[in-house]
Amino acid sequence: MKMSIIFGCFLMMFTFSFIKSYGQGPYHYQANIPDYYWLDLGAGKSSSGYSSVVWDANVQVSDSWLITGRLQGELNNLSSFGFKRGAGVYAYYLLAGRMLNQKFGLLIVSAGLGLVNVVSSAAAPNGAYNNSTTNIQTVGVPILIQSYLVSLQTFGFGISGYINLNTIRCTAGITLNLAIGQIGTNNKNY
Repeated sequence: MKMSIIFGCFLMMFTFSFIKSYGQGPYHYQANIPDYYWLDLGAGKSSSGYSSVVWDANVQVSDSWLITGRLQGELNNLSSFGFKRGAGVYAYYLLAGRMLNQKFGLLIVSAGLGLVNVVSSAAAPNGAYNNSTTNIQTVGVPILIQSYLVSLQTFGFGISGYINLNTIRCTAGITLNLAIGQIGTNNKNY
């Protein structure tokens, strides 16, 4: 469990290192490459019937390409998120994707690799859950489609659909997201 938390923190720091590296070059190198980066938090449902919670860090690395670091939890009980792990699928991904800028929004298609941790709780004979849990880790291949409606250049609402392909429990889901940061669109009226 500690290794998966360390891996998730490393993934977010690695993603944000792109912001720092693009922010330090001379201005004439950045003239044709917009510097967009944002965080989003989302919640929804997964195909396993669990609640899905996601946290993304998105960084544009070239004209229409971006890197996304994603922490994702598919939880049987939202109160178990963070402090007490319940049954669910916990994933940490690094994705590369293509941005399609629209006038007031974005469409992003991404794929990547990551670590997937499937946690299952054993049921006691009376049907109640006990403290016995099983953790199985594997490599996952996520495919992510995100769409944002950006009202201001720093604030947006979105919807994302994902597929988590792995050898233990493949899942799919949809989340509603709130994005905050420097979000790029083709609307120049800000």
